[in-house]
Amino acid sequence: MTPAGSGDTTPLVVLRIGACRFSIKRCHQHLVTESFTLHAPACQLVLIAAPTLTTTAGLSAIAAWLHPLLRLGYISAYVANVPPLRSLCWAGAILCTGLLYSEGLRSLLRG
Repeated sequence: MTPAGSGDTTPLVVLRIGACRFSIKRCHQHLVTESFTLHAPACQLVLIAAPTLTTTAGLSAIAAWLHPLLRLGYISAYVANVPPLRSLCWAGAILCTGLLYSEGLRSLLRG
């Protein structure tokens, strides 16, 4: 099957696979440039401040581990083209990173 009147003989299946590969590549670029450049320093900040963290150590650990899981959900939603789920995963991951920065900075300022 080809698009009607396009004059292109490339099957629609091949076109969809190409578009999916492009989406995966773009999603991977977003993951590296947007996510890990924010999340990795937040994790390091919490590790530096770890000796002074007492009450929120469990919450920080959960946020640190939840972020990669949410990013995997984001990738899946991106490839499957499910915008609401993608947005929720993105917001949750950013919230986890913000929580890590907040707890790390709060601990350093106290200590």
